[in-house]
Amino acid sequence: MRIPWIFLSTDLLEEVHFETPAGKRLFGVGWRSKGGYEVRNSIFKGFIGERKTISHIVEPGAERVYIFGGFINYLSMLQDKKVQSLSGSVITMNGDRLCDETFYEIQKHNYQEVILLADHDESGDSVKAYFTEELPKIDIRLVDGLSLYDGFNDYNDMIRGISLNGKSGR
Repeated sequence: MRIPWIFLSTDLLEEVHFETPAGKRLFGVGWRSKGGYEVRNSIFKGFIGERKTISHIVEPGAERVYIFGGFINYLSMLQDKKVQSLSGSVITMNGDRLCDETFYEIQKHNYQEVILLADHDESGDSVKAYFTEELPKIDIRLVDGLSLYDGFNDYNDMIRGISLNGKSGR
């Protein structure tokens, strides 16, 4: 996995060393969450830690929060836009089963607008349905950001040029 230059000097990623159940020692790029790390390398994609949970980058005073399914899509957007951060807070859900925890954080920080950048798949549809139903109940505006990468599963696939049908092209 090639990590773009823009992230090499930031605190977003860490090198994480771990051992597989079979005793093989590995390392990878780690994205910190409250309970451990989402880790990626050329042969491993998974979670290392106590409990899989969200990652939340809080921008003090922000009224807007961007919600990504995973950290690679967030990093892909930063790279694509050639910026170090977005104008607002960021939550990477690190899994579609963490909607309730994400919703709690949205309420806790009094965000007024949620920009949802989920995947174009069954999991992403579930996340979108959850927030479409729940956010209006607490008077928070939902912006569907999925149109930014129509024809692609997620933001990362878009910048890599891998369409939903598996063909290249952006």
